[in-house]
Amino acid sequence: MEALFPDEINALEGNDMRFEMGDLKIPFTTAGFILSFSFPNFYFHATTTYDILRWKGAELGKMDFLGSTCPSWVLSRQWCRPGCPRALG
Repeated sequence: MEALFPDEINALEGNDMRFEMGDLKIPFTTAGFILSFSFPNFYFHATTTYDILRWKGAELGKMDFLGSTCPSWVLSRQWCRPGCPRALG
């Protein structure tokens, strides 16, 4: 990603593309690929990793999963687990 400039990435918007894996070929628009394929796959794998870590005993809570996507009003001591480094106040 560092090798690309924002204008180069933005120029891909609205283009047709095809996802290929072996003999499987699925046509998409670039936005369709991101929204209906890439995001769901990313969140599936992130959630599965989070679940396995919790199952193995890692002290993780919802705020750890949300990370920087968590709005600031949620980051109060009442919502974060004790010792959460992102807790405000």
